[in-house]
Amino acid sequence: MSAEELRAYPPLVLAWVGDAVFDLMVRRHLIKSGMRRMNELHREAVSIVCAESQAAILHRFNQQGVLSEEEADIVRRGRNSATRAPRRATPQEYNHSTGFEALLGWLWLRGDEARLEQLIALALAPE
Repeated sequence: MSAEELRAYPPLVLAWVGDAVFDLMVRRHLIKSGMRRMNELHREAVSIVCAESQAAILHRFNQQGVLSEEEADIVRRGRNSATRAPRRATPQEYNHSTGFEALLGWLWLRGDEARLEQLIALALAPE
């Protein structure tokens, strides 16, 4: 998909795609780390894909200067387009997690699997 085509997508659409991409990649990561009971897998996945965790990942990326200027712009667009926060997250966490998801959706739609894998590996690495 071209950069122009991607720019035409609303940030919330990118976040919607990014949410699915992150969820699938987290599940893949958990399966690769060893078989567990279903309940354990679910609880661990939920703790990683929740808004609070995604906001923390994005904060870590910002502190480490991981994102390019273009990627940071996608995050800003996603963050600024977020609407109502769910019950379990603050509005700020929800906005930041939406920006994080928009970035992942943008990378996936762009076909930049190498960068997507790199960011996911950093996101899932122990702090």
